[in-house]
Parts: sequence; C-alpha cells; structure tokens
Amino acid sequence: MYHKIKYLFIATVFIIASCNKGVLVPIHDTIYLNGTWKFALDTARIGIAEKWYGHSLSDSVKTARDTR
Repeated sequence: MYHKIKYLFIATVFIIASCNKGVLVPIHDTIYLNGTWKFALDTARIGIAEKWYGHSLSDSVKTARDTR
C-alpha cells in the first residue's frame, strides 16, 4: 500500500509541475526571428570549408513576427 501512495504522490507532483506555466520550471525566453535573412543553398556542401558564414550571401527572405 505504501508504494501505491508513493507513486501517486510522485505522479501528482509531476502533473502539477507540468501545469504551472513556469512557476517551478522556468519558461525560456522567446527569440523572434523576424526580419530579413540572407542565405545560399549549399548543394555541393562546400559552404563550411569556404567559410560562407563570413561573406554576404546572395539570396534573402523576409519573415514577419507571428502575431497570435
């Protein structure tokens, strides 16, 4: 009987901790990715070797922040 009560208590603690909206477990900050992003497709897989990350890339895409 003791083991059943112990497992019920542990399950209850986990349920409460998952429903508390960050009071016991902190919620991570949101990082918005809105804006213009430059990119290039690397089909030949040479971008890292040629250090594309240090150059201005040719294509771009503009994203908007989700306003839910």
